[in-house]
Amino acid sequence: MNQNSNLFVRVFAFLTIFALLFSSLGVLAQGDDGEICDPKSIEINTASFEELQLIIHIGEVRAEQMIELRGEQPFSDLDNLDRVDGITAGGKRLADIIEQGCAWVDVDLLEDDGEGEPFLVEGDVEVPSGCEVVDTDGVAHIFPKDDSPSEFLGICALVAAKAADIISAFEVSDHPDFGLFVHSVHEVAADSSSEFWALWHKESGKDEFGFADCGIGCLALSEGDELSLIRTSFDGEERDTATLVVSLVLEEEEEEQDDGEGEEESSSGGRGGDGGSGGDGTAPLDVGAAVEKATVFLQGKSVSPDIVMALAVAGKSVDISFLRSFSSDTVIDYAKPMLALTAAGEDPRTYPDEDWGAKMKSFAGENQLGDPDFLNDDIWGILALRSAGVPVSDRVIQNSKTFLLQNQNDDGGWAWNVGGDSDTNDTAGAIMALLEVGMIKSDTAIQKAILYLKSAQNDDGGFPYDPQSPWGTDSDGNSTAWGIMAINKLGEDPKSSTWTKNPNPVDFLLSLQDENGEFWWMPGSKGFGATTDAVIALIGKSFPVNSISAPQEEQDAAQGGGGTSASAQTLSQEEIGKDEETASEEALVQMARQLEEIAVNVEEMRQQIEVLVATRMSYNIVQTAVESGEELVSSEGLPVAYEEPVGADSEEIQEKEKIISAVLAEELAGAPFRAEVKSAGFMEIVGRNGWVAVGVLAASVMFGFGAYRFGLIPRTKRRLSRK
Repeated sequence: MNQNSNLFVRVFAFLTIFALLFSSLGVLAQGDDGEICDPKSIEINTASFEELQLIIHIGEVRAEQMIELRGEQPFSDLDNLDRVDGITAGGKRLADIIEQGCAWVDVDLLEDDGEGEPFLVEGDVEVPSGCEVVDTDGVAHIFPKDDSPSEFLGICALVAAKAADIISAFEVSDHPDFGLFVHSVHEVAADSSSEFWALWHKESGKDEFGFADCGIGCLALSEGDELSLIRTSFDGEERDTATLVVSLVLEEEEEEQDDGEGEEESSSGGRGGDGGSGGDGTAPLDVGAAVEKATVFLQGKSVSPDIVMALAVAGKSVDISFLRSFSSDTVIDYAKPMLALTAAGEDPRTYPDEDWGAKMKSFAGENQLGDPDFLNDDIWGILALRSAGVPVSDRVIQNSKTFLLQNQNDDGGWAWNVGGDSDTNDTAGAIMALLEVGMIKSDTAIQKAILYLKSAQNDDGGFPYDPQSPWGTDSDGNSTAWGIMAINKLGEDPKSSTWTKNPNPVDFLLSLQDENGEFWWMPGSKGFGATTDAVIALIGKSFPVNSISAPQEEQDAAQGGGGTSASAQTLSQEEIGKDEETASEEALVQMARQLEEIAVNVEEMRQQIEVLVATRMSYNIVQTAVESGEELVSSEGLPVAYEEPVGADSEEIQEKEKIISAVLAEELAGAPFRAEVKSAGFMEIVGRNGWVAVGVLAASVMFGFGAYRFGLIPRTKRRLSRK
């Protein structure tokens, strides 16, 4: 080949490479598949399946989900994309989508979506003294229940409204923590990712509605009351409304009010008679007396996993035979019975002939436990598995731990769902779960969570469910009990000055006890299982209340280490006085368990050392090659070249370090090279997904081959292998 031909080939090769690389610099925005999209060209509420995939981070799965979600409720703006799995409010993916500029929302389409005006239904109902409903899971609920505050309840008003054709239909769902809530009214369902049916109550003789202080299943009604359900977005926007006026209740209600007038008067403010403060914040009875009254109250109720845990931790015997026939298909439903079994001293791995832990772990996905949209099932799952002796090193537990840490909100708290607003209950639960899996009080995540709880605490010493809720921020019994349990788990005293306002959490919780031993959710409002949570909290315990193989050494460390152990619990006098022979047997089992965990930790350390050695060796090879200007070739045979610019300053030296870091990151991840390339001082390309990546790699191969074939660079290469 003559000199002119060689020159022509060289020029053609350079022009081809330049064209390919320049096209990948992103003059126009590109999606995950590498195709080009113009700014503001993809209206996410009307775009096709293929068009949605041009948006960065939106592949086939998310595009399909977006179409499904917008069918239920159109996206109001780009921030509303946090409804899509894997995209969180304020997260990097959402920021990338906004920065890309392709996606947008046509507000005019939202205003003319054809749905018409939100519906408004009103009517008078005669509330029966009892009713039966079936929830969305097919479970029947009969009202009133043993702990119902009245025979005449909000749920029965809905039943009456449907019977009178005021509303065509309604649905209720059962939340494991909050009980029944309204899922749909008049055949309109609330989108659980962005809205809910808010329950409002206007008492007879009052001028304004107030947000109901109890759920639909425990809201007591009187004649002349008004009940309003409003479909409401999480931002407070009100949509559809169904208002029911309680025009008539049965005469028995008035008779009961006359017969129990004294009792109602004494209990309306919390504790009455000899019960203590009456809700005025003064010091109530001592903890021991309050716990004893509460356990007597619980012993008269139908047994449940929560009651088992409360009575067991109080040293009371309880029948758990009802758990022999238990069956469910969700993490949360399995968690409490598992915790109840260990609380009663049973082994969930063999009770009665089933391994509950294995069943629980069968609900695990690739990266977390249970529903990927929920966080509370990971919290309950960790607590249940740890109580059943599952080691900290278990893959399911470690995945759930990572999932929780990844979804801690910026304010330090956790929500019950991914991307939701923080609340005190789930934050307290997350603290207990993370301490169970080896984290300690001084860890950053735990410290942030403590600060969140302190900021959420009200001046009355108690805790609200959500300190930012537009529906009310008053302290309640359940949230305060959960706050105390988290403080117990941390090894701190909830009555110390650190947690005392006016008064402390313990005194506030005691102020909610009725003279019959029951703890109110709020003054004058029963329900939500505050009594069982209060007993566990006041005794000084937290979840799990008992673990069948928790290392004794960890408990001892927790006692003297200020809550730095994964299994910190306050030991009662009965536990301290255990029979010596039984304690010795337990200690042997616990010691074996601890040795097993030590062996796992040693193996992890060995692997980490190997990685560090390999990293150091790779770094030395790359650094030597870059500094000498030699060409690097990956294990796939792709050249990664760097040429030192003339007159290199500190910024150029930093650029060199970036190249070294990029190569190392790819090597340590075990992935093919997509390192940055610096050549001839005119281009800098970062590996892209899809066709762009193919173009860049093809150009790199062409350049390397052409340079080698036509003598543009020396034929000296150093090979960097990945063994």
